[in-house]
Amino acid sequence: MNRFAGRAVHADRPGTESGIAQAGGPTCVGGGADGTLPDVTGLGCYVKKEVPTWYDDLNEAQRWADQARFWEAVARTCRKSPAVFFYDLMNEPIVTEDKTSRDWTPTAFGDRYYVQRITLDYAGPTDREIAKAWVDKLATAIRRHDSRHLITVGEIPWALYFPGAAPLFHSHQVGGNLDFVSVHFYPKQGEVD
Repeated sequence: MNRFAGRAVHADRPGTESGIAQAGGPTCVGGGADGTLPDVTGLGCYVKKEVPTWYDDLNEAQRWADQARFWEAVARTCRKSPAVFFYDLMNEPIVTEDKTSRDWTPTAFGDRYYVQRITLDYAGPTDREIAKAWVDKLATAIRRHDSRHLITVGEIPWALYFPGAAPLFHSHQVGGNLDFVSVHFYPKQGEVD
């Protein structure tokens, strides 16, 4: 997202053009010669130093609004493209609180940050209610322009790592506006044939 949105765009500033639109919008590139189609994964904040300060400083409502505007611009641009397989709302979003350090990207793997919080403070709703509201907001933004391409979210199957953890994004309560959930398995070295 930070490569398209060059400056803060807030829902409470009517008439402000999105950084995506100012940059001419995203481009939808073709698939591989073998017929493979790319997924369009958005909202990545993998390299912390490249994440704009304004984006990290947004509150939850502003951040979700900017994320929705990003997906709306992508869907408007890519809606007719045969090169898009699906829209991946975010790589491995998590719903955990962080009331003290206010860090949207909490854990590094090497020098990259692959997971990202979608909230910093539950402030009443449950994790499922938060996840559902986020998915619904972003999926609605996409569906304003594109009813054809699939929508997913990349999810770590936390129950495999934390006994008693329940599915979140692929639960019926949360995933109603997702076409499928892209479950990310990470086998240990030597466990794959």
